[in-house]
Amino acid sequence: MAGPKILLIVDDRKENRFVFQKVIKATCDGVTVLTAPKAREGLETALDVVPDGILADVQMPGMDGIEMCRRLKADEHTKDIPIMLITAHDSPPSLRAEGLAAGAMDFISRPIDNEELAARVKVMLRISETEKRLVSMNQELEGMVADRTRKLRRSLENLRTTMKGTITVLGRTVEWRDPYTAGHQRRVAELVQKISNLMGLDKDRVEGAYTAALVHDLGKIAVPAEILAKPTRLTKAEFELIKGHSTVGFDILKDIKFPWPVATMIRQHHERMDGSGYPDGAKGDKILLEARVIGVADVVEAISAHRPYRPALGLDVAVDEIRKNRDRLYDPNVVDSLLKLIDDGWKFDREAGDDAARGSLTQTQPTAS
Repeated sequence: MAGPKILLIVDDRKENRFVFQKVIKATCDGVTVLTAPKAREGLETALDVVPDGILADVQMPGMDGIEMCRRLKADEHTKDIPIMLITAHDSPPSLRAEGLAAGAMDFISRPIDNEELAARVKVMLRISETEKRLVSMNQELEGMVADRTRKLRRSLENLRTTMKGTITVLGRTVEWRDPYTAGHQRRVAELVQKISNLMGLDKDRVEGAYTAALVHDLGKIAVPAEILAKPTRLTKAEFELIKGHSTVGFDILKDIKFPWPVATMIRQHHERMDGSGYPDGAKGDKILLEARVIGVADVVEAISAHRPYRPALGLDVAVDEIRKNRDRLYDPNVVDSLLKLIDDGWKFDREAGDDAARGSLTQTQPTAS
């Protein structure tokens, strides 16, 4: 994690603050830990220093953690601070729902495992860092576009050109950290483009779906590289971190003004027609059509490609999965278009662009993906 970071811990129990502070200092390099014994003091500290992340207990005397979260999210200076709330293991679902509505990004339940706490805090701070970088990039790009608009009267073209370049860079960011999946997003995007065209989507929607597909796994930037490259089955905790990539990607891109709902497409690309997907359990038409297309293309590419924990299963196995779960998990119109493509002889190009995505990482293969 580049640059100094500030984490604010708000908990009315002194022993908890001490343990949390000790764990974070021992596991998170370059992180300054501030503490507050009450939510009101935590609110004042956050407004004063604007930390990179907040870990706050829900149950505190006076103002509770949820109310503190609600007030921070209502303030222009602190609204983007990621907040993780601490709850009891037997807290009712309604409490978590209230916390999410107040703006919390994550929860952790007591008793707290130190390794899980450290991992979640690292992810929270990584998200904060990535969001700040993207906001800065976006501001710089907007300034460049505005200047060129005044001089050249070609604002739209310049914006789209810059956006495409930014999307390409962002799309490669994850693949540079995970060479085993180099080219995955590009291949998914190309398949999404072909399916969308075959389905008769207009040119603008095809471009939007293609753009989202190029960065659909951007949220994996918040997942530790050793988990992405793990050669064995993931633990439940590791899988939960992986699953969070769709919401992380959404959070990173939600304030970027694309011509299409790119952030929502990314959030929904693991949703399924019967509501069994994640993160929201959306079903049917509640899932954007473009997200349904990306979801099918993502599954087909992932199954047919090599992964560190298994060899490539091939396109036939991927097609069997899609055909078997047509309508239940996957949009039938999307599946039918994919099957037509395959009947017409389409297959993945697994060479073009992969070396560029892998870069120098091809010289040293990791131990997992």
